[in-house]
Amino acid sequence: TRRSSDLALDEAVIESCRSIGVTRDETGSFSFRHELVRRALESTLSETQKHGLHTRLLTILKSDTTAPAARLAHHAAGCGNVCAVLHYAPIAAAHAASIGAHQEAAAHYQMALRHVSPLEPGRRAVLQEQLASADRAADRIAATYFNSLSQAVIQRQYDLARRHLEEGIHFCG
Repeated sequence: TRRSSDLALDEAVIESCRSIGVTRDETGSFSFRHELVRRALESTLSETQKHGLHTRLLTILKSDTTAPAARLAHHAAGCGNVCAVLHYAPIAAAHAASIGAHQEAAAHYQMALRHVSPLEPGRRAVLQEQLASADRAADRIAATYFNSLSQAVIQRQYDLARRHLEEGIHFCG
């Protein structure tokens, strides 16, 4: 059981967090109101403080079965926990790919590759293959978008040229 002084301290910490732009949702999860707030706060911390925060947050989040793998991978990388990065980053990448966020998936695979040992060529090869797959999927989406945009531009130019031609003929006749 927790002592009332611990709970009072927790509430004081929570209130302090709110005052600097941290919010808490209905599930009790904390997040920053905006990425700029997170970056501003992070820039005030020493490397030792950052490492300590990432370590504590990773420990807390590992006990939460609803914690996103992406968040776990982020904190694992922040505290240098290679085993946790190699566990959570591929899970986060697979989840991102499953919802069509292929660039995010690629970023998670890249994170895992930065942490995998050169003494694990099999794991490295699998991660590189998964990264290549995510990159190809992102490229296909980008190419599809570019093609549809190009078609829209071509159609618009055709419509304008046709309208100008019709107006020109109308004025001449």
